[in-house]
Amino acid sequence: EASVQILSEKRKMSRENKAAELLLIVIASPGRGHLLAALEMANSVIKRDHRFSVTVINPRLYSSDDDRFPPELISHVAFVSIEPPPESADKHPLLVSASQKENVRTEVLKIVRNSGPDRRPCGLIVDLFSSNMIDIADEISVPSYVFYTCGASALRTVLHFQALRDSRGEDLKQNFDREIDSPSYKTPMPAKLVETIFSQGDADMFLDQYKRFRESRGILVNSVPEFESHALNSFASDGTIPPVLPVGPVIHMEGETEKNCHYDDVMTWLDEQPESSVVFLCFGSAGWF
Repeated sequence: EASVQILSEKRKMSRENKAAELLLIVIASPGRGHLLAALEMANSVIKRDHRFSVTVINPRLYSSDDDRFPPELISHVAFVSIEPPPESADKHPLLVSASQKENVRTEVLKIVRNSGPDRRPCGLIVDLFSSNMIDIADEISVPSYVFYTCGASALRTVLHFQALRDSRGEDLKQNFDREIDSPSYKTPMPAKLVETIFSQGDADMFLDQYKRFRESRGILVNSVPEFESHALNSFASDGTIPPVLPVGPVIHMEGETEKNCHYDDVMTWLDEQPESSVVFLCFGSAGWF
């Protein structure tokens, strides 16, 4: 499990001070969806090993962002909000993350200074849109991890695309009328499936973010081995990818999901499907199914 992997990084520290809590600092990405997923993941880690405590840093996107969350998500997690950038600033998640890096760094250093011998920092977890902050972990002498909110197949695919660009010099935008052999899948995938993504002007920005995943000590992915065994096993074929640790499923089954105006329609449609149907479930922008 991911908690065991992280704990092993600081096993010596734990022996030296058995009473100390092991503090994980989680840097979320701007936007409520990724923040909710980060909170759910943090609670999952705490439940797996009570020696951990977690502080989540939230770089807010707008001054009007709602900081109210379901009690079960925040009752065991310390929470730090950072003031948003000016209203006139570009709200692209990668640009916001870059502009907030120094503010996040200041908060991390403050947390470390105030941690004390009974609450020792043992790791820094950054959201997939905040991988530019991995080097903050080096500054406080703890290992860094990336939390990838999607599944293992998606993670392996984007890392494959990044490797095609940087190691083989391929430009995926040049030809979408072909098939791509991705290690994530047993059969080739049509390039047209990612045409919309790579036709946008920010594709290289995202690939640059994914490239930094390889600098981390490990990647926490929202998956379970029973669900994506092929994709999880495929990471072993690339020695430049750090260990991938499944921490899923990160799912919140109560609260805001049921407030969605389409919730009843979706549930009715699902109930009407014949038995043994195959239904594809996708993590949505609300941070859960």
